[in-house]
Amino acid sequence: MVFTGIQGAKGNFELIKTDHGLLVFNRQTGETIKAIEYKPDHFKIQLPNGRWRYFKPEEIGRYERRKVIEELPPKVRNRRNNVEATIFQLSFHTRNSKTRYRGQFR
Repeated sequence: MVFTGIQGAKGNFELIKTDHGLLVFNRQTGETIKAIEYKPDHFKIQLPNGRWRYFKPEEIGRYERRKVIEELPPKVRNRRNNVEATIFQLSFHTRNSKTRYRGQFR
């Protein structure tokens, strides 16, 4: 099964895993910062305004999933789920956008 969408906007950071740790590329400023590991698989960087930005393993995993989805070929990414399309067609062309599935079969 291929999932082709993640909710939400892209983040401001690109996370690059290396043998020496995690590199964080800030898309707004264009600088690359080496993250500090403060716990196993938990990283942090210091932003230009002096505040700390933390990256948990879940966030790193979401970034990697988003990157895999973006690298899918357009033909695969634009494929539509058959069940979703069927339900849409059934509900879109009915009265009040509701399907009738209750009641006894005559």
